[in-house]
Amino acid sequence: GGKPPPPHHQQFNRQPPPPTTPYPGGMDGPGKRPREDPGQIDTVAIVGAAEAGLDETSLKAFFQMLEGFVGFKGNPRMGGGFAKFASPDLAMMAIERARAEGVPAEMARSNMSTGGGGDRPAPHYPPAPAFGQYGQGRPPSGGGWGGYDGGRHDGGKGGGPPAKRPRIPEDPNQIDTVACVGALEAGFDESALTSYFQTLDGFIAFKANPRMGGGFAKFESSDMARKAIQAASEQGIPAAMAKSSMSTG
Repeated sequence: GGKPPPPHHQQFNRQPPPPTTPYPGGMDGPGKRPREDPGQIDTVAIVGAAEAGLDETSLKAFFQMLEGFVGFKGNPRMGGGFAKFASPDLAMMAIERARAEGVPAEMARSNMSTGGGGDRPAPHYPPAPAFGQYGQGRPPSGGGWGGYDGGRHDGGKGGGPPAKRPRIPEDPNQIDTVACVGALEAGFDESALTSYFQTLDGFIAFKANPRMGGGFAKFESSDMARKAIQAASEQGIPAAMAKSSMSTG
C-alpha cells in the first residue's frame, strides 16, 4: 500500500478565520445604514386611507393624475400605500394636493424602490391607528375628485380595507408612444426633438416634459413607434417605449 500522506497536509484545508478589526470610533459598526436625507425623499406614504373610505385603486387613480407620478405600491397593513414621484419637490406638491382632498398623506421615511432589487424594501409601518378626522370612517368631504372614493358610503363599517379590484394594464404591444428621458443632457432640446421626430413615418405629436429632460412622441402605431426608437438611438437620442400611450385629447 502507499505511504500515508504527511500529517501537515491537514492544515491547508482549514482556513484560519479572518481577523476581526474593530470599527474605528465614530462608525456605528456593521449593519447600520446612514438614514436617507429627508430632503432627498421622493416617496409619499399614505397611512389610514382605508378608514377614510379610499381603497388602493382610488389612491392610485388619484396620484396618477398628479405631476411627476412614477409608481404606486399598495400596503394593506398601513391602510394605504406608497406613491413615488420624480423628485422630492413633486412629492411635496402631491402631499399638499392629497391633504386638500382629504387623503392622509405624509413624506415616507425612505424612498420606494422601483423594482431594481438592490434597493431596500419599503419600510413596514405598524397597522395605522384611526387618527383624527380620518378615524370616523367617512369618505373625505369636499368631493374634489368625484367618484374616486370607490362608492363606499357605508360609513367605513365594512371591516378592513376593501377588496382589490383587478387592474387592467395597457398591453405593451399596443403602446404607440416613445419616451425620451435625458435627451437634454445628450444635447437635444425640445425643438431639436420635435423637428427630428417629425421626419419619421407615422409621427402624430410631440409633448415636451422638461422634468424628464425630453418628452413623449406619439406615432400612428406601435410598430412605427418601435422603428422611431431604433432610428433615434442611432442618432444618439435616448428613446424607449413609454409605459402608456399618450392621449392627444
